Amino acid sequence: MGKIADILIFYVLPVMFTHSGLTLSSAISHKEDVYIEVPTMKINFYMMGKEDLDESTLHNLQLNMDYLNEEFEGKIKFTNEYYLTDNQSAYLPDIYKALLDLNDDWVDDIVSPIELQGSLNVFIFETYREEKKNAALMGFTPLLPLNQEDYGLISPEFDRMYIAYDGLKKKSTLVHEVGHFLGLKHPWEMNELKKQILGFNSKADELNNHMSYHHTVNKFTPEQLEHMRTFALKYRSYLFDETEWVAYNN
Repeated sequence: MGKIADILIFYVLPVMFTHSGLTLSSAISHKEDVYIEVPTMKINFYMMGKEDLDESTLHNLQLNMDYLNEEFEGKIKFTNEYYLTDNQSAYLPDIYKALLDLNDDWVDDIVSPIELQGSLNVFIFETYREEKKNAALMGFTPLLPLNQEDYGLISPEFDRMYIAYDGLKKKSTLVHEVGHFLGLKHPWEMNELKKQILGFNSKADELNNHMSYHHTVNKFTPEQLEHMRTFALKYRSYLFDETEWVAYNN
């Protein structure tokens, strides 16, 4: 991994884990279809520290992919490209610290020779609970805080995501990290205006949102979905072989 000084790393830790009425007259109201451009993103999964494909892990990955597509509601589509194994092992917290401290040559030595270009590459490692912490690191995504237009120029360096095997057991981990990959922040990192723009109208909206750490997370707002779709087409377009125009009722 190159020495880029400004790297923003998002991570997720496990936790104990208006509709407005309308009265119609005798005339029937028809909604017009609005067509939006929907990209399809390919995802590669790298099962690190394993010699052979693990059926249990493969099953969890498929459940995670199904849930990912369900939660994105067709605004972005995701497909499996490859499942790969590699016997090189490391621990997620150690990788996180190395990337944060820019002492990451050994991480690059592990992932760079095996990663494929043109996809989101998800590397799966074991994790552990660190001393004085009540939770283990389940996943994180290195990002550029500025100059997102450079993602395509330095690909695949920032097309990487790191997740723990245990993180696959909670399907929202992958969804949360893809949210970061496509431009979303945690609710507590946003000011009130930004929250309103992204559809947060109550505390419950924040607690139940996929970008929170609460055990009740179960949704994105429509505004977040649109933000991610726009972000993907603008800054991650180099990862899409195809897009399609899909009709949505306005």
